[in-house]
Formats: sequence, C-alpha cells, structure tokens
Amino acid sequence: MDDWRIGLKKAFTETIGPSSIGLDDVMVAARQISKFNRLSRHLQGLDAMAAAKKGVGPSELLAIRNLRMSEIAPRRLNELYDSLFTDKPGA
Repeated sequence: MDDWRIGLKKAFTETIGPSSIGLDDVMVAARQISKFNRLSRHLQGLDAMAAAKKGVGPSELLAIRNLRMSEIAPRRLNELYDSLFTDKPGA
C-alpha cells in the first residue's frame, strides 16, 4: 500500500506540480467523486417521484443528472449514498 501511495503522490506532483493539497485530500476527493458517479448511475433512470421515495429531492436529482457535483454538499452526498447503498438490518 505504501508503494501505491508513493506512486500516486509522485504522479500527482508531476501532473499538477507542487501543491499544498495533500494526498489525503486527493483520496477524499476521489471517494466523493466515486460516490457521486455511483449515485448518478443509480438515479439516472428514475423519475422525480421515484427519486423522492428514495429520499432524493428534486434539486438534488437535477444536480446529479446534470453532473453538477458542486451543488450537493459533501455531507448530504454521504447521507444519500449511505441511505441508498448501505445494507439495512432486517432487509
């Protein structure tokens, strides 16, 4: 794992140059993007009513469909992801 982290840090530095952004910041951003992409694929075929039944508001659905990740707060993105993809006890 350490070799992988070192390689990622080297690639990141070579790509955008020295930065105050740490590797942990990059990893957090990558996880958020991954969650957003999974939500996008999951919600793509749903209409507004079906999405609302899953706890997704109309503006959130529109932002996800139009790939506007910045319109959804990271905390809300995590809540949506957890509510849709985390196994619920007794289910």
